[in-house]
Amino acid sequence: MLYLAWNNGWKIIWPIFGSANQLLAALSLIVVSIWLANKSRKYWFARLFQLS
Repeated sequence: MLYLAWNNGWKIIWPIFGSANQLLAALSLIVVSIWLANKSRKYWFARLFQLS
């Protein structure tokens, strides 16, 4: 970790972290909206963020 901080290695890792973060958020929204649909609850607000 210290090596990455001293040699600006974080610039290499940061885009990977950003894309992994966005992928995890999208998958979480999909899972929650499917779970709400199976529970017969309103899930339109979760789908709204997926459409934008």
